[in-house]
Amino acid sequence: MKKLALFLFLFFISLPVFAQNITIAVVSDVNLSVDKKENKMTPSIQKLLNFTGQANQYGADYVVFLGDNLKSADRISLAMFSKIINKLKSPYFVTVGNNDLSKTKEITHKEYYRILNKFSSNQIKKLPSYKKTDDLVFIFLSGANETFATYNGYYK
Repeated sequence: MKKLALFLFLFFISLPVFAQNITIAVVSDVNLSVDKKENKMTPSIQKLLNFTGQANQYGADYVVFLGDNLKSADRISLAMFSKIINKLKSPYFVTVGNNDLSKTKEITHKEYYRILNKFSSNQIKKLPSYKKTDDLVFIFLSGANETFATYNGYYK
């Protein structure tokens, strides 16, 4: 049995490995805000538009948003964020941060992803979640709690 195990080990070690380069753009703390009074372009919207243009120009294979995508949780900002990132040519994934949720504003995890999926192709419905693409698996966890905001996260 030991000889068979050694043979299999040496056989698999001798197989050629075909690796490829993968570019993953990772974005955190976008803190997008919308000017609801004057309906003007805010600096955070301009920065996100610039990022999407650069990601498309340089051809990132995947884009991952790590949370705190909004300055404060509200539906208008989330819809704007979703519409802008939908301009990305690469597959992208979004998770939430403590600024993105608010029970008092009725932006729960479920509502966040409902709005995000309405305007974008993200299609994560709940957390924890995973997405499998080609040979990669992206796993999404979030310690953000819609009841009380904490930057430390909260896990049961």
